[in-house]
Amino acid sequence: MATAPKAPALEESQPRFYIRELDSLRFFAFLTVLVFHQCTWHKHMTLFSLLGWFGFGVDLFFTLSAYLIAELLLREEERFGSVNLKAFYARRILRIWPLYFCFLAVLFSVHSLIGINARYFGYCSLFVSNLPFRGWDPGSPPALCISPLWSISLEEQFYLCWPLLMSIVPKRHMRSFVLLLWGLSIMVRALIPGTQNLRIDGFACGILIACSGRALSPRSLQHRVLLFVSAMLCWFLAGMWLFGPYARTGIVLAWILSALGSGGLLLSAIGSTTWLRDARLVYLGRISYGLYVFHGSAIVATAALGILNFWWSLVVAFILTVCAGAASYRWLESPFLKLKKRFELLASRPEPH
Repeated sequence: MATAPKAPALEESQPRFYIRELDSLRFFAFLTVLVFHQCTWHKHMTLFSLLGWFGFGVDLFFTLSAYLIAELLLREEERFGSVNLKAFYARRILRIWPLYFCFLAVLFSVHSLIGINARYFGYCSLFVSNLPFRGWDPGSPPALCISPLWSISLEEQFYLCWPLLMSIVPKRHMRSFVLLLWGLSIMVRALIPGTQNLRIDGFACGILIACSGRALSPRSLQHRVLLFVSAMLCWFLAGMWLFGPYARTGIVLAWILSALGSGGLLLSAIGSTTWLRDARLVYLGRISYGLYVFHGSAIVATAALGILNFWWSLVVAFILTVCAGAASYRWLESPFLKLKKRFELLASRPEPH
């Protein structure tokens, strides 16, 4: 594939690629991360934290992002014969950067008051906070405000590399290439200490699902239920590996199981006509980027407010997060999302409002 020199105008009459139920699944991914961080903050290791240990919901975010991005780029290539890299990067910048850097700027202005290591802001601003830098520490417990951003660094690295790889690797070899990359990443994680956040398992799983087309689509409700149960079993076993006596070596297998579970959840949701299409859940999923960015700060804020009870703290943190996410989506993100539409080649989301 060659880079197209100019983005063709978006045709309003063309079919819109938007899978409504995946927004609800994105909200579910956020909930697992919120509950996990709430559990670790309060040192309350429950079944919830087991499902979210090391952020299995983050792997679901990775799988969703990879599937949607890969699917859109494959459709763009099929329709126009190439992928417009400039348009793609412009869309990603307008979606991610405004909230991300505004949030970093606000935190940096108060970082000395809440005890966050200033070096971490440099790593975040360069989107390398997931890399294993020797000897650094985000800071005191309030670093939960910023430490979850490591996953956004990893996503930005994916957004940078994947379209370039698509332009090099022939489509017929794409699945084999992704499987090879996945295998290499597993080897690196097994052999090199401190590389747990270099995982590409969820991304690989999402891309493979996109490349498989309809071959993996559920055929019946029973098939969806089986996929969902299998996915939850994968997450449960991944948590057992991390918590159990094989925790040191189990982390290699855990991320594989987590990615497979995330892929199973994705497949079980695609095409669903059940409660996953509920307008309230869809909206919460639509603002989930802001929810993810703000949730750590909300948890820290509940402690500052003196709310020590685990459940009341969780409820208040959730309410604060939703309020902040909704405000951010309405007044900060939406103007950039409208601008982002200028760079769309394929209609992929409803109008922001």
